[in-house]
Amino acid sequence: MSNGFFDTEVVMGVAQAEKDKVKVSSRAEKAAVENGLNLGEIIDQICEELDGEGGGHNVAAGAKIPQENKEDFIQKLNQEVSEELA
Repeated sequence: MSNGFFDTEVVMGVAQAEKDKVKVSSRAEKAAVENGLNLGEIIDQICEELDGEGGGHNVAAGAKIPQENKEDFIQKLNQEVSEELA
């Protein structure tokens, strides 16, 4: 995130981890974190709701979630981040 390649406050990648699970990795830009964003807390909360496991730090966090919850996870993460940055 620090190289300026992305024109957004948060990026997220999703990849197949196991047969029925996906792995999520996210990073936040420094300015978003300085304004109070904490990806670790957000991802931990979403994982509790969607039967996943995850967490991390304010600037970097990840999760492993059931495949069938992928779209819900992405939607919830986008919503939570948008609310935090508003």
